[in-house]
Amino acid sequence: MPSDPIDHGTAMKPFWTRWRRIRTAGAAVIGVIVAIMPMAADALPYAPIGTAQRYAHATESDVTSQRRRLREAHGYNHDLLTNPPFAGGEAPNVFAEDARTPSWRSDERYLNQLGGGNHMASIRIPSIGVDLPIGHGASADVLAQGAGHVYGTMLPIGDQGNSVIAAHRGSGARLLFYRLGELRAGSLVYTQSMGRTVIWRVEGSETVTPGSTRESELITPVSDGTTLTLYTCDPPGLNTGRLIVRARMASQKAELRGIREHIDPARLWLMASVGILAVYLVTAFIHSSEPTMRHGSRRIGTPWKNSSSHRREHSDE
Repeated sequence: MPSDPIDHGTAMKPFWTRWRRIRTAGAAVIGVIVAIMPMAADALPYAPIGTAQRYAHATESDVTSQRRRLREAHGYNHDLLTNPPFAGGEAPNVFAEDARTPSWRSDERYLNQLGGGNHMASIRIPSIGVDLPIGHGASADVLAQGAGHVYGTMLPIGDQGNSVIAAHRGSGARLLFYRLGELRAGSLVYTQSMGRTVIWRVEGSETVTPGSTRESELITPVSDGTTLTLYTCDPPGLNTGRLIVRARMASQKAELRGIREHIDPARLWLMASVGILAVYLVTAFIHSSEPTMRHGSRRIGTPWKNSSSHRREHSDE
């Protein structure tokens, strides 16, 4: 008996179906990667300078040295209030592309504060995923890598006065202070140096014009309390304004009350997206692996019959 003709077009359908599923899965993977790349890049260690946690651990090896350096830093802050390196209204424009060589590069006392080297401290803002080392000064090369301490303001160790920390609103794939505008009154900020952690509670924020009197008032070392000022460009990607967030030193108990801020909602979305993608890919793979051989034996022009009638036909033959 001659074999039944095979519908080769139908036989190829399982292959093309699987191929479409693979393409769809690939497109989904690419889409998710593109969507989460900025957050993922900011969550990963930054190779040139390492993470703030690495810096903190590296400085915890010698308690005696840490205490000595903290005493020196307290003395530096005390002297700063009585003899600041620049007068009010003369604060440098740290984000200006044509900024002159900063005077702090020749200030050996400043450069030796809090361990010297490339970094003096670290800053962590869990609610927006910030975890960065703080470099000496806020020059272009420092800000290209992370956060910088604005020279002429208090060192961020919890002394009376105002400490100013600057960073760009994103640099390449790094977010840096990109999400600074999301902070609200009550948000917690942590600075750490020489084993000492200071907790700051955000009081508010405002946008000012570069070079304005108001800007100078906000980034001078004098303050009516112990404050931390976070300083960045506004809007993101431009250099036309300044976003300034002001925080005041909080009680150590605030760390317990703010425990929920240790989880960044954006990173939760990142993990959820990866989980959903994994489930999707597994499901697509399972469906693409289902048996489809019976399609290859279909007669041309013959509709499918149910299995019982098909068996009766063969028994009659």
